[in-house]
Amino acid sequence: MSGAEPRHVFFHDKSLSFTEGYALLMGAAPRLEDIKVETDSSDSVSAFNKRLAKILRKDRLQDVIPTLFSDANKRMEAWGNDGRLDPFDKINNLVFQMTVRMASCSELASNDDDVQHMHELYLKLQRSATPIGLLLPWLPTQFVLLVIFVGVLNTGMMACWTILYLGAHPEWKTRAVAEIQRLVETHTDTTSTLPLHQRLSTIPISAWEDEMPVLELITRETLRLVNNGIMLRRNILADIEVSGKIIPRGAFMAYQVGDVHLNAQYYPNPLKWNLARFAGGSAQNEAPYIGWGAGRHPCTGIKVAKFEVKMILALVLTRDEYMLVDSAGAPTMQVPEPTVCDT
Repeated sequence: MSGAEPRHVFFHDKSLSFTEGYALLMGAAPRLEDIKVETDSSDSVSAFNKRLAKILRKDRLQDVIPTLFSDANKRMEAWGNDGRLDPFDKINNLVFQMTVRMASCSELASNDDDVQHMHELYLKLQRSATPIGLLLPWLPTQFVLLVIFVGVLNTGMMACWTILYLGAHPEWKTRAVAEIQRLVETHTDTTSTLPLHQRLSTIPISAWEDEMPVLELITRETLRLVNNGIMLRRNILADIEVSGKIIPRGAFMAYQVGDVHLNAQYYPNPLKWNLARFAGGSAQNEAPYIGWGAGRHPCTGIKVAKFEVKMILALVLTRDEYMLVDSAGAPTMQVPEPTVCDT
């Protein structure tokens, strides 16, 4: 599907099921009664979102911030003071730790060996979706595992690419550092001798959300460029007409996010990382944007995901100096192009 009208139907029509759309992709076996699909798993989606909202409440997040910063600082110290670092390894590992901390229990999140083993298993699952997850749908562990899986995939990807783009755009990197420093000066004791990660952990969550416009621009543009996969839905009710074509009941639908995010009609020179496109008054600032979902399925964890990325950037940008290098270790200002799903 592509175009404005199909996009609106895809994200807003109640006939289209999110969970049924992804069932086959995630390893669900077809059912004999599939040809007469009549029900939606919207109840399970609603229950998931309600439970997720409870564990990601602002007051709970505020309470766990000091522990999150302590976890992050511990892992960053293990990186050492110099050398080469692959963000898609180290940053993803860090995001996994943070997500386990928020979604599960302290006993698990504080056991480095168990978290590492769990991360390795998740990477295997990511590369090979199977029906195994459908065998035990009644266990509460399924909810915890799903929260971790979704959180790590999206937040880890965004944090890694953001660090790369800032490395290639020193002017925006400088502005980001200045914004973080202002946040520290405004909300912490400037005479304190506490380590930086402890000072950052005392900043209220409202400040992270409302007082970082530069980092908001950075994450918005990064997500526009790298979040361009295929979204799926399934029509579970009556036939519907979209742009003169009939989508029969039971049919699957696919929408390529790049239809918006990489569309030169909305975003001129769309493959260029350009924060000016979202400046106040810019037409691109009002262009369609679905990086955080849309319609009936917005991202429930958007605030936590943004906070995690800002937290990682605050630590990385204030702790260390870094530059981009190519596969041979030579300095470069070229960022690899993210994979664009255009089939």
